[in-house]
Amino acid sequence: MSTELHLTVLRHGRSRADDENVHEGRHDSPLTPAGEAQAAALAAY
Repeated sequence: MSTELHLTVLRHGRSRADDENVHEGRHDSPLTPAGEAQAAALAAY
């Protein structure tokens, strides 16, 4: 019997904190337009 494992690793799209070089812990920054495009491309995938 053969078992296949498919693992997908995702990271959030680019956020405002990424652009401001801020490390966040418990709070989420909104996505930038580039991050929204990244999320849309992943959703289409």
